[in-house]
Amino acid sequence: MAEYEVQYSGKFAVIDTDIKSSDTYLFDGLNGRQGDEGRRVYLQIRDNGFPHDLTGESVLLYGKDVKGVTKTTDSMEHVFSPKAGTLSFLIPGAFYQVAGPYQSAYFVIKKTGTEQVVSTIPVSFTVLENAVFMTTGESVPYLANVDGKIADVAKRVDSVTTAFNETLNTINDSATAVANQVTQYMKQLKDNQVATLGGANNFTSTNHFANLIVDAWSGSAVDDLKSYVTDQVRAGIGNIKIPTPFSGTAGSRSITVSNGATTSSASDSLYAWKEDYGNGYWKIFGVGKVHVISLTQGGHFNIQLPWDVNDGDFIIGESFTDYMSKAEISNGHVEFYMYAGDYSNQEVWIDFTIAHTPS
Repeated sequence: MAEYEVQYSGKFAVIDTDIKSSDTYLFDGLNGRQGDEGRRVYLQIRDNGFPHDLTGESVLLYGKDVKGVTKTTDSMEHVFSPKAGTLSFLIPGAFYQVAGPYQSAYFVIKKTGTEQVVSTIPVSFTVLENAVFMTTGESVPYLANVDGKIADVAKRVDSVTTAFNETLNTINDSATAVANQVTQYMKQLKDNQVATLGGANNFTSTNHFANLIVDAWSGSAVDDLKSYVTDQVRAGIGNIKIPTPFSGTAGSRSITVSNGATTSSASDSLYAWKEDYGNGYWKIFGVGKVHVISLTQGGHFNIQLPWDVNDGDFIIGESFTDYMSKAEISNGHVEFYMYAGDYSNQEVWIDFTIAHTPS
């Protein structure tokens, strides 16, 4: 079995789904001391070097501690960018009960709301002894999803019990009220003050019908309504637009980066693709690394894409390296501004989205 040290991109620990099932990542960021609770780790998940798209997916952590006790948690805290595969994860205190290395552990990627497993990534970490930690007993199994479902069922049982008791408390009052209403209705029926089924009823005042079903009707008002509806349908047919089906273009790394930066030679260099929704609606997405040669604080480098971006109505851009950045469209290209400081000979991970809606 091969063990690989976890590499970092900024503050994100990079783990790849392409790792062999017999190998594992040595993940020091998961190491904790007995008594730790809510330890936060930042992850970027990749597929053979490329960002893994987490759209519609969730991440869980499974493991067996040094005593072989099973632990699971679905405590994914926040997804920073689904397209870039970046997220934060909280480790519950149940994972840090007994000192010693975990026998086995792995992150699990599932389709959200299902039990379908997309991929698993093995990791290795250790629980450190805490000389002043007061234990509350042996390590116990921790199944976050099962515990949550049990708590949810308990809440539902409490809710049903409360509603049932409230219903019993009002039955007597309701029965009395119904009896009074029946007596009043029988008097109105005797005095011909209510309509009857099968009778010839004459409504002389304004009446409101919430759900009217008519088998046959006639009169001048009905004829006027038919004529109005016919005219409106004929006028509206000419305005109906048939939507164009969604189509996408193949992604591209044929991107020119200039003005203090150049394209990265890394396997996860800047990658872009365009999605066309028809009738003038489109989006362009970009994610990956660029190589900054020299850039002063507040300066920008240029990105020339293989598509016309002048019609872009808005652009959102961010850098996962320092989080202090923005993107603008200018003269047919993207200008990416960096504000955290001066840069020199540095790989910078960026992400941007451009969209256009016709006026």
